[in-house]
Amino acid sequence: MIPMAVEVLAKKDIYDFLQTVSLLKPDNPSLKSVRTLADFEIALPLLLQEKPTVSKQLLVLNYYSILRKNAEFSLNSTKLLTLSQENKCQSQYFNLMGTHAVRNKQYREGIRFFEQSLLYEANTDQRNEIFLKIAFSLYNLGSLQALHYITIIKTGKKELLGRMALIDGLVHWDILKKLGKSIQAFRTAWQNLNDSNERYFRVLSSVYLADICKIFGDDVSAEMHRQEAETFFSDKLELCLDDEYGTSDFIETESFTELDDPTRSLFNSVGKVPLYELEKKYILFVLNNSKSLDHACKTLGIDRKTLYNKRKNWNIV
Repeated sequence: MIPMAVEVLAKKDIYDFLQTVSLLKPDNPSLKSVRTLADFEIALPLLLQEKPTVSKQLLVLNYYSILRKNAEFSLNSTKLLTLSQENKCQSQYFNLMGTHAVRNKQYREGIRFFEQSLLYEANTDQRNEIFLKIAFSLYNLGSLQALHYITIIKTGKKELLGRMALIDGLVHWDILKKLGKSIQAFRTAWQNLNDSNERYFRVLSSVYLADICKIFGDDVSAEMHRQEAETFFSDKLELCLDDEYGTSDFIETESFTELDDPTRSLFNSVGKVPLYELEKKYILFVLNNSKSLDHACKTLGIDRKTLYNKRKNWNIV
């Protein structure tokens, strides 16, 4: 998966978590001042002292999962299992366990949990969400069974059709290597994911469309999708959550790694240019300073076919 795509999904996890916090605020005074992950960290000790409920325990475990605090997650998961059994909502427990496994790239274990969740879930919309999670896990395992799981979903909802098309595109892009089929699927996803709650999946589609359109020589579309993705990342604090007063606040994300002085000097000398243009300049630099194409490929860390395709897109073959 493209690194930027991974970051899109990580940001969605944070956004969804804080949306849940907002919904729980009326019944949980300890969450009243929580508007960021840092706020939740401060409120967490008080929350843990209160009488546990399924919703609060799900929130706490999800927080540990998002931050990859696996030890804390394991210590508290037994309590959630007990609560979910007492309240007959085991589906939520297994769903979260599956999500946590997938975040840790334990896709087979995630699928096992999602399948257990289906045994307890009667709601059609929730079942469809679980099917999509299984399909995404299978895609990450390189399995074509991902296509089977999206075909068994029967729905007319545009956002769900968009996410189904997104997985279809990922399978054809990464596994089957069928660019024509993948661009059709990603375009279908992009067109259907117009709701604000689906913005993350739409941006994910744009990330891939920017690359594929470039390969097909459609520079106008590639630039449009690239700009949409870059706008999403224009500020590391651009994610916002409306609070009860109708204002907005920013979700805190991990700070970027500080650049060392030589790297900073290098980038300052290059100036602010689009990433694809920087890539093109560097590849041309390596080509002009290499003894052969094989030597250039070794320096760049790519194979000859990839280098050929890039040169072809730039009309320098």
